Amino acid sequence: MRRLCLLIAFVLMWSLNAWAQESSVVELSGLAVEISSPDVTPFKVFLYKNRKSETGWDGDIPRTPAQPIDDNHKGLNIPMRVMQEGEVVSLELRVRLESLKEVTLATYCLRLNESVSVDEVVQYGFKPFVIKIVRINVQPSFVIPPLNEFPKVENLLQSVEIIGLEKGDSADQYLLSLRNTSTRTVTDLEISMPTGGIVHERGSRGKPLIPAGATYQIDISAQTQGRKTKDGFEPDPIQPKGVINAALFDDGNYEGDFVSAATMEARRRGRQLIQRRIIALLEKVLSLDGITLQSVEELVYSLDAKGDAATIAQITRHYPSLDDRLQYVEEGVKDSLVAGKYDLIGKFKEYQERKPASVDDLHAWLKSTKEYFESLLDED
Repeated sequence: MRRLCLLIAFVLMWSLNAWAQESSVVELSGLAVEISSPDVTPFKVFLYKNRKSETGWDGDIPRTPAQPIDDNHKGLNIPMRVMQEGEVVSLELRVRLESLKEVTLATYCLRLNESVSVDEVVQYGFKPFVIKIVRINVQPSFVIPPLNEFPKVENLLQSVEIIGLEKGDSADQYLLSLRNTSTRTVTDLEISMPTGGIVHERGSRGKPLIPAGATYQIDISAQTQGRKTKDGFEPDPIQPKGVINAALFDDGNYEGDFVSAATMEARRRGRQLIQRRIIALLEKVLSLDGITLQSVEELVYSLDAKGDAATIAQITRHYPSLDDRLQYVEEGVKDSLVAGKYDLIGKFKEYQERKPASVDDLHAWLKSTKEYFESLLDED
């Protein structure tokens, strides 16, 4: 079983209700990194005592009118590592390029009310922004009561039935049991969690997700939603439910929400597309004379992780008109392409850390890595 958890950082940070934010606030140090720019609303990164955390600024970073067109110089987002030690906050800023390569920008050490303008980002297509250490109000935490009853799970499918829901080991964990009542194999399944976020369960050729007539179990998370009042915690009158959105079958058909189904297919085709691109790249590198670790690194980061119109067309022809929801399919392809490239980059970084001794060693790594991605393509 392979699982893809689609929990976007923005959703995790802002979409959880008040109790989730307040239940963790007890660990906060009382300081925060405030990031501001004339073109965006300031936001804060809360700090923890003697604990390093990592976050990233993405999406709404102001960009300069003239941006670099080369993916090896154009900025994608700005990862940050922050650490508070006593009264001093250290910040390490990087820029992640469109090629997914990370470049160190600067390191700052700041105290309360000290600020700095980050101008180094201009060369990567961003406008300067200001970082300042500010104080925040730390409120005491409170205990969230468990759910009074099991969470509700809506099922949009006809060929997959819910046969049970049991309490799991932890307070917010439940075990959902399903049965495939059709004569087809379920290859992919998408479920919206009661606590937010979407889980995409998928199988492989060697291990199908839910064969015909078989049962399947999945952990789901559900917590009491509500708000803190002067009298304590007040649960919301209606608690969020889980939803079994869609399923893909081995005969190419689907059931449930067609946008969810199309997005799952987009992720699958995106995986296959990036795997083929990686295999082609490694074959090309293996055929070259005089390869070096540096030249391989350049080629790895130059790998194309963009979608194409032909792939989108292949997906959308199987579904009703997606109209303005076509972006979900495009994002599904892109997510898989980027994930595949990150997989290759991660393996290359691990190899670099071993400090290879010879060209023969490099060739052996290229060959074994090519075989790894070929095995993934065969299984998908």
